Amino acid sequence: MTAAPTPARVASALVTAVTTTAWYASPDLVRSRRARAGVKAALCVVVMAAGVPEFRRSRVAAREAAEAQGLPTSREVLEGLSASRKAALAAAAVVLLGGSTALTVVGERWMFRRGERRAAAGVPWAHTRAAVPVGLVTAALALVPDPSDARPDAT
Repeated sequence: MTAAPTPARVASALVTAVTTTAWYASPDLVRSRRARAGVKAALCVVVMAAGVPEFRRSRVAAREAAEAQGLPTSREVLEGLSASRKAALAAAAVVLLGGSTALTVVGERWMFRRGERRAAAGVPWAHTRAAVPVGLVTAALALVPDPSDARPDAT
């Protein structure tokens, strides 16, 4: 049985839902492309600032769990790798990041063009109608517990 989400995780999910919805609904609210870029930059800052406490907590918890079980920390694992393995890991990370970024750009462009077509067809709040479900999905995903959050005594 999994534990209920912590208040911090719920707050993070709420921030994620609101900022994601605002991100995708922004063409309905801000027509200027330049102003929309500023709004989206501000939304990025909000999401990153909101995620820092949870990130720090998870790093401390992972380090403590590794030490308690006698496992090496990620830093110790990386220090023990050869230069060629480090290079291979870095290359894999670059490829994954590049692929993820490309898929994100393709998806966002599709959503924007779809919203613009719907707006041109006279659908009110065309971008916002797609933004709300996307925001709800991101909130739900933010509430999914990390596997590292599982208690060792749970069966």
